[in-house]
Amino acid sequence: MSQNQLENIVPEYTNSGLLPIKLLLVEDDKAHSQLIKRAIKTIIPDVTHVETIEEALNYVDNNVVDIVLTDLNLVTSSGFELINKLSVSDTLPIIVLTSSSNLDEAVRAMREGAWDFVTKRFTASFPAQLEVVISRAWSRAEVKRREKIASSERNAFWTAVNMSEGGVAILDTAGEILFSNQAFKLFLKDLELGFQKEISDEELTLVKLISLHDFELSQEIFSQIFVRDDSLWTSDLVLNKADHKSEYNRLKYYNLRLSTIVDEDLALEKNSSNSLSKYHILWTKDVTDEKRKNQLDRDILATTSHDLKGPLGAILTSTEMMIEDVEGAEDPTAEQMLTRVASCARTCINIVDELLSARTIHDGLLKVNKEWNDLNSIAQDIFDDFKPVSKSKNISFSLLKPDGSVNCMVDAMAIKRAFTNLVSNALKYTNAGGEVNIEVESMQKGALFRVSDNGNGINNDEQDRIFDMFSRLPEHSSVDGSGLGLFITKQIVDLHEGRVEVKSNPGTGSVFTIMLEN
Repeated sequence: MSQNQLENIVPEYTNSGLLPIKLLLVEDDKAHSQLIKRAIKTIIPDVTHVETIEEALNYVDNNVVDIVLTDLNLVTSSGFELINKLSVSDTLPIIVLTSSSNLDEAVRAMREGAWDFVTKRFTASFPAQLEVVISRAWSRAEVKRREKIASSERNAFWTAVNMSEGGVAILDTAGEILFSNQAFKLFLKDLELGFQKEISDEELTLVKLISLHDFELSQEIFSQIFVRDDSLWTSDLVLNKADHKSEYNRLKYYNLRLSTIVDEDLALEKNSSNSLSKYHILWTKDVTDEKRKNQLDRDILATTSHDLKGPLGAILTSTEMMIEDVEGAEDPTAEQMLTRVASCARTCINIVDELLSARTIHDGLLKVNKEWNDLNSIAQDIFDDFKPVSKSKNISFSLLKPDGSVNCMVDAMAIKRAFTNLVSNALKYTNAGGEVNIEVESMQKGALFRVSDNGNGINNDEQDRIFDMFSRLPEHSSVDGSGLGLFITKQIVDLHEGRVEVKSNPGTGSVFTIMLEN
């Protein structure tokens, strides 16, 4: 067959984008190889031709190959040898070329690992047939590659989940565990070990195990799984290991989070939100160490505060009594020194109270029990407490209040803490020779407490953040303080459903007002 005849039977084809880029042709018949390359060259841009299996194997080892097209009847060896050696890769398509008179070999080749076959009929339709077979094999290879990548990603994900320190379990709509990682299995073991009574395997459901430790919590989980469609539920579980002798190590704490997932496509198909299209993911985290650390911090703070407030209170009381003895003496030095000591003791007590209040707020434990209390009496106590402080700083200090009582529904201890913080700050940030005034006023449906000073004042753009925790203004960096006072005041007033306002201008001072309603 002449070159012109070859060109006449091979029409022009273009790569559709669904075909491989690099093809390896194994063919030792030169005439056939020319026909095949001519049929392929317009649909696959990169075709490499070799004549022996050794050359083919060497080329695959050292180059990127998308697909292999091999003749089964090579002179020096059999194409089956190549199939056997390359079929270990399940993503490299192997297509065999067979003679039209022997399809049995094609069937055997497919059994041993070939993906498809093409008969050597070099007619005008040969290129189209070749393209169809190559395209089909390539599409199959793409699917296998995607499946392999997806499988690898899934394996990596589940390996990471299984090695996670946090427990993870997938629950079906009946609350049965479909999957759980190693950390979750340890959580289940803690649930079983924490209960001394023997229970049968039929009772070992998640909800049942939790109910043995916390019945109300188990009912919440039951409701979340079987009734509600909330997206996220969270709670804490405390396990009491009764067999442990140490009180410190007896309790174990877990944080639980339950999320409900709905496959919308599946739900639409089943036309029911309560079908198998819904499942749940339960996360568990052992927070025992964190809880113990927090408890230790609270114990240290409480113990230290108690140990400090006792001596400080004694110092303050003794100093105030000594001040009374030396008032009016010809030499004011002793009175001034004692007043200074009393002022420092009062400041230290306020700092301790601020730390205790801030910790209580942070733990979400701050509660108010409102009763009828006289704000005049509370204001008078605060005024008397801070007299030594104002005197030590040479600040004019006054209390303006109406006659009689100003009764308001407040928690006396909490509201006194809020008022105290405002007075303490006013005295702290007012210079010697300045003025601080306390005012109590009765309103139609409540009362107000106002503290004004003629100190340095606060810039307008800084007034919004002064109630944040640990907020300190740059211009106050030289003044001792924790940055907690106004934060605590705001939290206490909010719990009383009141409001606190500030009016201030640099150089003219500040006015803080707490408004309370009955």
